[in-house]
Amino acid sequence: MIVINEMLQYGTPEEKKRAKESLQSIQNTILASVNQEAFNQVRYELKLPTDNLNFTDTARIFSANS
Repeated sequence: MIVINEMLQYGTPEEKKRAKESLQSIQNTILASVNQEAFNQVRYELKLPTDNLNFTDTARIFSANS
């Protein structure tokens, strides 16, 4: 996931396309692993207010910048 994120952020157009395809293939695995408790832990560890990291529907993570 780290490599895919880097490709999406800084890659060439070809790398970005490949990263999006890779992300699509592992999206269900990621969504099964990410839950509200994970976000709560991130909020706690980074001392973030709840409005800075509010994903009640984790599918929004993947559809926001598609």
